[in-house]
Amino acid sequence: MDHISSWLYKLEEEGKSPNTLRAYRQRLNLFQSWFEETNEYPFAPDNVTPTDLREYKSFLQNVQKRKAQTVNLTLNAIESWLTFNDKVVKAPPRVKTVKGSPQALDKKEKHALMRAVERAGDRKANALITMFLNTAFV
Repeated sequence: MDHISSWLYKLEEEGKSPNTLRAYRQRLNLFQSWFEETNEYPFAPDNVTPTDLREYKSFLQNVQKRKAQTVNLTLNAIESWLTFNDKVVKAPPRVKTVKGSPQALDKKEKHALMRAVERAGDRKANALITMFLNTAFV
């Protein structure tokens, strides 16, 4: 059994879901391909350095334009595999995920909101919602 299969077998024994195992296998296989192309020597735990991890993170973010969640999942998989193989490599910091700004209501949603407020018959709520809709709060 190779070093990747034995690692995945251990994760399976620990109760990791089939989806997690599939994602980890895929991430590690992609890292292996990149590693061998970039370094031109065999992929093995003892050959992975902090520079490799930093460069691969940069490759995922800047060349492949991967989202933060994908980059972090990949780094987690690689780190787990290295730890399983008794190799400690300083990994780069994870990518911070940035929440998007709230999205405004479209015209149909604004009209539905106004209709609901008008049906309720609450004059204060009607005034507030009208003000919000006309001042770009919603």
